[in-house]
Amino acid sequence: WSPTDRTDVSLDFMYATYDVTQDFKTIEVLFRGNEPGMDVTSYTMETNPDRFGSGNNTLIAMDVDNAWVRSETYLQEQENEFQQINLNFSHDFSDKWGISGMLGTTENESTIPKETTLMYDDRAYDGYSYDYSGSTQYPVLAFNGLDVNDGTIFQLSDVRDRPGYVENSFDAALLDIHWNITDYYTLKGGFSYKKFDFYTTQSRRDTSVCGGGLYPCGEGEYGAPGTAELSDAYVYPGRVGQGSNTTWAAPSLKGWTEYFDLYNLPANLNFGSNRAVEEENTGYWIQLDGQHLFGNMDFYYNAGVRYIETEQQSSGWNSGVWVTVDRPKYDDTLPALNAALWVTPELVIRGSWAETMSRPSLSQLSPGGSVDSFNYEIRYNNPFLDPTRSENLDFSAEWYFAEEAVIALAWFQKDIESFPIRSSR
Repeated sequence: WSPTDRTDVSLDFMYATYDVTQDFKTIEVLFRGNEPGMDVTSYTMETNPDRFGSGNNTLIAMDVDNAWVRSETYLQEQENEFQQINLNFSHDFSDKWGISGMLGTTENESTIPKETTLMYDDRAYDGYSYDYSGSTQYPVLAFNGLDVNDGTIFQLSDVRDRPGYVENSFDAALLDIHWNITDYYTLKGGFSYKKFDFYTTQSRRDTSVCGGGLYPCGEGEYGAPGTAELSDAYVYPGRVGQGSNTTWAAPSLKGWTEYFDLYNLPANLNFGSNRAVEEENTGYWIQLDGQHLFGNMDFYYNAGVRYIETEQQSSGWNSGVWVTVDRPKYDDTLPALNAALWVTPELVIRGSWAETMSRPSLSQLSPGGSVDSFNYEIRYNNPFLDPTRSENLDFSAEWYFAEEAVIALAWFQKDIESFPIRSSR
């Protein structure tokens, strides 16, 4: 809408949905530190020095008995919905100065109604071998013992289902002013307000088939016996070395979920994946653009400063209690200077100096944590993380000696502080 020759108003709206389905099957041997001892019947160790002069001591081939073989079926369904509305406007009060601005809101929702994993195990498999020695173009991954196409050699040991939901929203308001002081100077300034919201939740139906009471396991059983009716024949379409298995039995997703009525079982809240963060930023800025002529050389520059205030609120589960942390407001003043001297129409020398800041991601700011009982780890985040702040210097010389061609030499220096890192104990 252009009510006058000097005014423009526009309204933009976008709505989108997209769905994603991940469906795959794998078979592997669980070479992990917490599994029972396996029997290595033969192996090949590569001890050739690497490019740093030390041996890498890699087991590039091995024959194993008493191995834990796992055939796994995985399905994730994801539904996404996105919507955005922006109101943009601009008005020139004269040929010298005018204003422009924007009001906008964006929201993205991602729902995962199903994230299901079914696990077949054979925990005493004899005759597995692998070979990455390069004797064939692709590695050999061979199950030479019992037929892995027979679902009855497996037991369904574990089931998982992890439905979840993630919501991100972003609201913004911007107002900018420009003033053409002369043909060589332009003064700009503005105000900005931005609000970010992040919320995620997840529940779990993770359980072992025996320990979770899904099946009356007898002595020596670690799961429900696999059957031909509850197994799918899977054919691997990729490339592997000659002698590898490319077909195997996988647990039937439809068969086993209906057998256990999995999707009607109660889901427990996964405390570590339930959190919310709200961040509000208010900023003001001013900038002067200029250009001069030194003989036959054009000189362009701008100098400015931005002031930003940040408010932040984080929520999450902590020791079984939903807590909210209001972080005290913090602010940053960020000056910047950029310049370019065109020595000739083909040769330019550039330089810049700036102080910058980058806030931590919202997912890092939860006051809660998570417990990983498999790897024996407790992980937690920090709602008081500082932004990454940096002082930057950049210089370059660029020679555009032919059309679509350049030779450039650049130098930079960055003094970075308050960089968030994860520590372990």
